[in-house]
Amino acid sequence: MRHEHPHASCIPSSWPGENILLELTLKSSGQFIFASTTVKYTGGDPYELPTRRLDVIQRLQPPRGEEDLPYAELNSLYNHVLSNVRNIERVKQVLGVLLVVNPVLGGYRGFKPMDSTGDVDKFFFW
Repeated sequence: MRHEHPHASCIPSSWPGENILLELTLKSSGQFIFASTTVKYTGGDPYELPTRRLDVIQRLQPPRGEEDLPYAELNSLYNHVLSNVRNIERVKQVLGVLLVVNPVLGGYRGFKPMDSTGDVDKFFFW
């Protein structure tokens, strides 16, 4: 991100720093999906600074009473990401295809489940 993001010139060369990486490692509870989602969210918006987006992730806390539940940090991350989507209707369409169309049509011979963004784009003619 420090080299390829549209706002790369605003990102300090020392960012994110070992202490932040350690903190994120602990939050991930060994779940690679937490790290993957964090990276995609942090660098995924060309209009926002990755440093600010990572700051938001660092401040996320599981809801009171859920701190000890499995995947509490991951749930907080997903909740934040999905609640800040710019085009929620399109997200609902994609999730609908992945959660409904794939399983329903998966039993038909010749149907190739959609497992990439390209497959979903073709399905919607995007």
